[in-house]
Amino acid sequence: MNPWVPGTTPPSSRLDGLSDSLRFAKAIEKTATVKRPRIRYAVGGGAKPILFLRRMLPDRTYDRLSDMIVGVKPSAPRRTGSETVSR
Repeated sequence: MNPWVPGTTPPSSRLDGLSDSLRFAKAIEKTATVKRPRIRYAVGGGAKPILFLRRMLPDRTYDRLSDMIVGVKPSAPRRTGSETVSR
């Protein structure tokens, strides 16, 4: 059963058929033509979940998560807080 009005498409499927380059082109066109464009636009399939996580997680946690996703290994061992720094 389709809960949508006949002749319309659900919001989630309106851009599903578009390629990423077409999505970016539409976002650029919108930015160029509106009177007061926003500073940032969430474009692409994973942009909104990433921005949500960025707002909800502490900086270090988000950085570690994004490093894990990209495959970057930490360059230095993490300090646990029990070590002392000698000067």
